[in-house]
Amino acid sequence: MSEMNLTKKHEDLIYDVGMHKGEDTDYYLKKGFKVIGFEADPDLAEHCRRRFLKEIQNGKLIIVEGAIVEQRPGEITVQTVRFFKNQNVSVWGTVLDD
Repeated sequence: MSEMNLTKKHEDLIYDVGMHKGEDTDYYLKKGFKVIGFEADPDLAEHCRRRFLKEIQNGKLIIVEGAIVEQRPGEITVQTVRFFKNQNVSVWGTVLDD
């Protein structure tokens, strides 16, 4: 049996990868979903923590601050990556430096 089949399903859970300012998170919370939001930009993550303080406190929202990146082969530790913030368009931040 695959690991996927053993994983508990949560039909009321949404993952918001790249929360930005919480636009999608707000929509899903209003629809009654629980949300786990990921945001790499520290300023935007803080903005969302302030914006959704009540939802965080009542367990409806978890914010994970950090980037989701490809794991290097054989690596089992968490790697540190540099986040490049676009000063003109907040949604265009990246961890790529090329």
